[in-house]
Amino acid sequence: MMYTFTHWAPGARQSPYCRTLARMTGLLLLILLPFSVAVRAQTQSPGDLTERVSLDLTHVTLSSLLEDLGRQTKLHLVYVKEDLAGTVVESFHVHNLTLKEVLQELRRRVPTLEYTVMTSSIGFRLKAPAHAAEGPVQSGPYINGIVTDGVTGTPMTGVSVQVHGYTTTVTTDASGIFRIRVPDANATLVFTSVGFQRREFRAGTGAELRVAMTIQGKSLGEVVVEARRKVNTEAALLNERQHLGIVSDGISAANIAKSASITTTQALARVEGVTITDDKYVAVRGLGDRSVIAELNGARLSSADPDRSSVPLDLV
Repeated sequence: MMYTFTHWAPGARQSPYCRTLARMTGLLLLILLPFSVAVRAQTQSPGDLTERVSLDLTHVTLSSLLEDLGRQTKLHLVYVKEDLAGTVVESFHVHNLTLKEVLQELRRRVPTLEYTVMTSSIGFRLKAPAHAAEGPVQSGPYINGIVTDGVTGTPMTGVSVQVHGYTTTVTTDASGIFRIRVPDANATLVFTSVGFQRREFRAGTGAELRVAMTIQGKSLGEVVVEARRKVNTEAALLNERQHLGIVSDGISAANIAKSASITTTQALARVEGVTITDDKYVAVRGLGDRSVIAELNGARLSSADPDRSSVPLDLV
C-alpha cells in the first residue's frame, strides 16, 4: 500500500477532496476528546479510607458523632444535620482505627445509616422508613422491654416500637411496657415518639430491653402575628362613634355598597340631619355653609366655587 503526502504552499488552492478530508479529521478529534475526558474521570479512585481515627463518645446524636469524625479526616462529610439529629448512639469508642473500619463499625451500630465514598467526600443518609416490603414478622423470638423518660425516669405511654424493615409495630402501654416479635437477635428496633429523639436498638437476646427516650429540643424562631381591623362595616362605625367625644353620625362602606349609591352626595343623603342641595352641596341641619368641612383621607378639601365655602361633592 502506498501513501502520498502532499504539501501545500501558503495561498495554494486545495482540492475539494482534501478539504473534505480535513473536515472529517477535525470532526474525529472533537468526538475523541470528550471520550478521553470521560475515561479519565471514571478512573479516579475513591477517597482515602486509611486515615487513623479515635473517638470516645457516649450518648451522642449521629450528627454530633459525624461532626467529631469530620475533624479527624481530610475528606468532607456531607449530610443533612436535621435528618440525623434524631438518631442517638449510646456509645461509640474506637481507638486508632482506619476510617474504613470506623465506618463499618458505625454502620453496625446504626443499621439504617447508609454512606457513599466519593473522591473527596463521604455522603451520609438514613434509609427511608420501611415500606412493608417484607410484611409483618411471621416467626422468631419475642422481645419484652420498657420505655421510660430519660430525664424523669417515668414510664412513657404510646411510644411506637417497630422492627426495621418490617410492618410489625406495637405501642407501649400505660406502664411503658411493650412486647414485640422479631425475626432474630440481630433485628433492629426503632423507637419513636412525638417530641423525642428517634432511638434504635439491636434486639439481642437479653431478658428485657430498657430504653430511655431523650427530649428532642428545638428552638423556635420569632413568631409574628398580624391582624387588620375592618373599618368598612357597620360594627366598626358604631364602635368609632362610641369612643368619640362628640355627637356624630355616618354611613359605612358596607351600607354604601348595599344602597348602590353612585356619588358621594347620594350616599350622604342617607345620613340623619343631612340635606343635599343642587345635587352637590351638603347642608347640615342647624349649621351654615361655613360650618361644613369636607375631608378626604384626613386632608381638608377646599371649595371649587369662589362664591360658596361649601365643597361640591359631585366631584368626589
